[in-house]
Amino acid sequence: MSALHAVVRPEGLEAIVGTDDAAWLAAEARKAHDRVERYDGADGAAGLFGEEDASDGGGGVCEGGDGWVEWLDLFFVASAVQWPPAPYLKYHSSIGAIGHGDVVWAAGEELARRILAHEAPFEAVGMGTRVLELGAGCGLPSLAAAHGGADVVATDAPVAGGIVALAATARRMGPTFDGRLRVRRLDWGDAAREGPFDVVLMADIIYAPTAHEKLLGTLRGVFEADPKAAAVVAFCLHGNAPDDKVMAFFDRARERGLEATEVDVVQRGASESMRGVIMATDPKRARVHTWVLRVSE
Repeated sequence: MSALHAVVRPEGLEAIVGTDDAAWLAAEARKAHDRVERYDGADGAAGLFGEEDASDGGGGVCEGGDGWVEWLDLFFVASAVQWPPAPYLKYHSSIGAIGHGDVVWAAGEELARRILAHEAPFEAVGMGTRVLELGAGCGLPSLAAAHGGADVVATDAPVAGGIVALAATARRMGPTFDGRLRVRRLDWGDAAREGPFDVVLMADIIYAPTAHEKLLGTLRGVFEADPKAAAVVAFCLHGNAPDDKVMAFFDRARERGLEATEVDVVQRGASESMRGVIMATDPKRARVHTWVLRVSE
């Protein structure tokens, strides 16, 4: 891996992540490359990160000398994989982005399924719908929405591996979309930089009660920009915190003038991605609760 290619921004990156995030990622790439260089001097990392082992060396849009291959290696981004229920949707993941782009969870699968089927509460999501995903991870719901014609901004925490994986997905899948997919880093509590939005997607991100106030802070900005917007919350109760503490998210939402309505509960099987990282014997890990938040009339 050459030092030059390791730090040059991949072709088309700014169009996907914006100018600010492209500059931030370039700085993160330089840090990652420096770590590889230091490790190489001690333990011979070149054999682990050589171009012959490039993450997407099998072909496709990330092939070639446009900088993407080197960045996928730097940030431990895996080759794109198909989502079995809809093989035309392919996503990247990153083992360097634990919790922010390494696993497709059941709640994300359920949101993607509903979007593709135009099932409640997504009957009207389609061409031109403005969609924001919070805590996008591997971005499967965002992919489904962009495939159907929505203008999507997929966001996640400022973890470089996760953002690069999302950007690589957007680049690979972009020519197949009827809509478009952009990627941004976003700390919960901050306002989304684009908008207004019609729909907010939230897949398995309320499991930590300590994050509830920050999530509601970001949602406040969405609803202030468009009081007719809706936030769709899909989640599983899987033991990260007591169930009542997780469900308290909706009580806090009501206290802030939002109407919180349960849609249904669907028992799914553990996703292929989940089975790779957890002992998926507890059905609660794949029992998806779906709720909708709107501004109370």
